[in-house]
Amino acid sequence: MFFHLRKKQFIIDVIFFISIFILYFFIKDIKINKTLEILICFGFISIIGISHGALDHIKGQNYLISKKFSYPNVFFYLFYITFIFLFFMCWILFPIISLIIFLIISSFHFGKEDIEILFDEKKKYFYTLYFLKGSLVILFPLYIFNNETNLIFNILTQTKDFLLLDKYLSQILLLCNLLIQLFLILFFLKKKLIKLTSVLIIVFQVFSVFISFYFTNILIGFTLYFCISHSFKNIINIIYENNKNFKIGLHKFIRDAAPLTLVTFGVLVLMIFAIINNEGLINATLKTIFIGIACLALPHIVLHFLIERSNEKKS
Repeated sequence: MFFHLRKKQFIIDVIFFISIFILYFFIKDIKINKTLEILICFGFISIIGISHGALDHIKGQNYLISKKFSYPNVFFYLFYITFIFLFFMCWILFPIISLIIFLIISSFHFGKEDIEILFDEKKKYFYTLYFLKGSLVILFPLYIFNNETNLIFNILTQTKDFLLLDKYLSQILLLCNLLIQLFLILFFLKKKLIKLTSVLIIVFQVFSVFISFYFTNILIGFTLYFCISHSFKNIINIIYENNKNFKIGLHKFIRDAAPLTLVTFGVLVLMIFAIINNEGLINATLKTIFIGIACLALPHIVLHFLIERSNEKKS
């Protein structure tokens, strides 16, 4: 089963790689309206991207039941909504700190979800590699589109001169990141903690993330990564957790995930309309995409951390 999932996830890596070139050849000679581009990316992120966490209510309730909580449904929604509201308020009051916290947590989460399955064991000394691998989703845009990326950060933090990393520092950190990853991978390979085929998959993933930004732009590159490479892998895992038969598992996933996905999509659309008069459509959509993802991602990550810790204790 484990090998089967690895194979399925590698197929998604290949699909991600092919999608980059298909999109590149499609858009390279076409001048796409910026507003239309952002709205299309918003649609993909808010439907496909968000759907991979749309079963959190089921997972959370099962976790609370296992912990003997009374009224698990009520407690789960209270926890989840409170967490979202508190982080949203933190973003309003301390936008730069909230952005940095989100980038750090997301880096670890992206890396862990990308390559954890490539290791035969789950060990804490893999965490550094998870973080470094996941942070490439941030460092590559900062290296390739430094001004544009920092401009988006300024929009998200409601500032005018905030500079997360300049071009030079981005290059240095990216180089250090890749060298440390190489050292760790060779060390794990020498200790037989990872197979050569898994190493080649990691290299392929890193290259794919790089070209996703190099051949497109910040928003399209992130959308491709988040929807295909990140979300589809999680969806595949959920499908096979539901049922070993892919069709049955897929049907169950769609049935269970659709209600919360549609509700979330509706809330995000309302968020755009709520701030569009002050921000304009482009900035309102950018804020909704990234701040919305941040507010939804943190309780999602915390929940999965708690479930994983609980499973480790049982085993």
